Amino acid sequence: MRPRLLMNLLGLVLVSAPSLAQVPASERIPLTDPARLKRMGFPSDARNVFVWSKLDRAGDASLDEKTAAARKTWGTQTGSTTVAAMALQKSLADSKLQHNLDLTFCTHSVPGGAFAVAQFQLPEGASLGDFNSWAFDADPDRDLYFALFETCQDYGYDDPVTTLIAENNTIGAIGNIPGTRSLGGLTVANHRCVHYVNVQFAGIGESCVLGLGIRKFEITWTRQVSPAPATATFDDVPTNHPFFQFVEALAKSEITGGCQADPPLYCPNAPLTRGQMAVFLAKALGLQWP
Repeated sequence: MRPRLLMNLLGLVLVSAPSLAQVPASERIPLTDPARLKRMGFPSDARNVFVWSKLDRAGDASLDEKTAAARKTWGTQTGSTTVAAMALQKSLADSKLQHNLDLTFCTHSVPGGAFAVAQFQLPEGASLGDFNSWAFDADPDRDLYFALFETCQDYGYDDPVTTLIAENNTIGAIGNIPGTRSLGGLTVANHRCVHYVNVQFAGIGESCVLGLGIRKFEITWTRQVSPAPATATFDDVPTNHPFFQFVEALAKSEITGGCQADPPLYCPNAPLTRGQMAVFLAKALGLQWP
């Protein structure tokens, strides 16, 4: 299979549209190294492929034990999204993956290699922490390579933009291999971007080996309150008010319309009734009855 057909199947050869990407154009570096492009599954002469300039390249996969941080799914605390190995889908029709309960590996490759992808479902507006991996490498001569991408596209006719934001491998390690990469606080924008991991089990022209497998991937994140706007919605909560950012987040989320329409007031020092609290919580949490 021709390398460019491989990229058509992966949907990764994309034209630059700087204003649409979550990663700013000023932080994207064109990727031109032929060997590195091929390792990712791209044609060696692929264009419009970028690397995030803040991508943390320090420290490959490690056997060092890591204490798991407490994960939450609410509030502005650290949470996580995990992709199990069984969620990986092959990128080429004739290659073959085998899914066990806790391990996915490749059993057959094609001339174009053997790649697998899986998408992460991440909370809108969250700040990304780390990209963690659990791999298995029992082959002394071959290694696994995996990369995390974002692909962004606004509604309209412009082409999407794909940026590499993290990568890792199992070079020089044997056995169960945990690894981690920093995602540097990148903010999730689900309305225009998707995030997915791409795993290379075999490069172009290589055959699969049974000693390479993936167990799972994880992205840690922290929910954020929206940044404060430049102008105030309510006359009694100006931009220098200590609660300005939080009141504006409530207003923009349509959780509150304030206490008075003309002039627009929020009444930040007024007591909150149980009825008003019910409105705030029901709207903020999206509560509903079946």
